[in-house]
Amino acid sequence: MTYSISTDRLNFTGEYRTIKQALGAAASELALSPRQKFYVGQNIHLGYGEQYYPDADTILDIIGESAYEVSERAEDWLTNIPQKEKDDLKSMLDKTIMKWMKKYHQEATFWIVEEIKEYIIEENTVDESTLTSTI
Repeated sequence: MTYSISTDRLNFTGEYRTIKQALGAAASELALSPRQKFYVGQNIHLGYGEQYYPDADTILDIIGESAYEVSERAEDWLTNIPQKEKDDLKSMLDKTIMKWMKKYHQEATFWIVEEIKEYIIEENTVDESTLTSTI
């Protein structure tokens, strides 16, 4: 788990191993003044959690449309697949895509920021004693 910092709650920067490191970085990197708000959020690496690969319906639609371009007789091909079989295809696709990403070093290196906490600096330095958390 890592953390990032922001002055506007929208654009986060840095990747710090602890909240304490993120707070320390806020002092040196964000040019904060007394009573200024800043934010620390928890990074969720997409490569390790949330899946963003195409679902089975999307893949089946693409295959069906490609086949239809070759022959109109393919119009209804792959349109009545039971959900269990789609789930199986999704699982197989996810494993294959992840294997390919690892093989060619294409794993996701980006993240989303969640669990955002607002802090207010009380003095000219940032440490736990000079911060007020508003959450």
